[in-house]
Amino acid sequence: MLYDKRIGMMKKNPVEIAKEYARGWIRHDALKIADLFDEDGIYIDPLLNRELNQSEIAEHATRYFSLFPDLSFEGVGDFTENNDLIATQWVMSGTNKADSTGGGPGLSIAIPGTDFIRVDKGRILSVHAYFDHRKIPVSIRNGFEPSVLTQERKPNEKYSKSALSREKAKLIRNEIESIMREKLLYRESGFGLEDLARLLKLSTNHVSQVINAGFGKNFHDYINGLRVQEAKALLTGPERNNRSILDIAMQVGFGSKSTFNAAFKRFTDQTPTQFIKSKRSD
Repeated sequence: MLYDKRIGMMKKNPVEIAKEYARGWIRHDALKIADLFDEDGIYIDPLLNRELNQSEIAEHATRYFSLFPDLSFEGVGDFTENNDLIATQWVMSGTNKADSTGGGPGLSIAIPGTDFIRVDKGRILSVHAYFDHRKIPVSIRNGFEPSVLTQERKPNEKYSKSALSREKAKLIRNEIESIMREKLLYRESGFGLEDLARLLKLSTNHVSQVINAGFGKNFHDYINGLRVQEAKALLTGPERNNRSILDIAMQVGFGSKSTFNAAFKRFTDQTPTQFIKSKRSD
């Protein structure tokens, strides 16, 4: 009897899947990385302005390994789990070698970052990697293949091959804004793209398209942006009293203080503590 590896994957808990994903990057195994994703899984990092599907993930990882043959990930170890979302922090290091990109030899990087990995039934549904892409020289960033990295698009091009008309997309965008404003669904730490699509009675692909084009962000950036926006008001508002930063982080939908701090810094360039101090000095 042949062993079905997907059944084996389903027996593993989300943290084990996240660790396998991290090992794929550490070992430069692009095929292993892509194989962990669900058929409808997505990947995005700051070098991208769209989500990659499963068939594109291996190519993107291979490009990293090509540009940085000695690419390493240090500090990977703690995996914080909240429902089906796992967060892990790392430092990405490597030296670009001379190649056709014109990046030149000897250009090194050492960039801290965080992965947010969503797992369900033993398969990765999404990975959102956060790091400061500005620390990668432009000459190297330009080395990523146009076939993988989306070029600048006009707003209406997002739907050029979609079943959604511009008018329909605008209506969906307005409905999303209304739902978030009235129901504050972003406060639910496990709230995902699938939940929003189910609420709107639309496919996840269409909802993802609308958020990307309508808000200029992927789903998780959109949700985390709303969370950080509310957190900023709570951290400095009169109603804070003696509430802790963790208490506020949990109220707005973050599952842990570490994930809150990482998202807050990404959107404000400050830690929550630095933000509070800056407002007190204003």
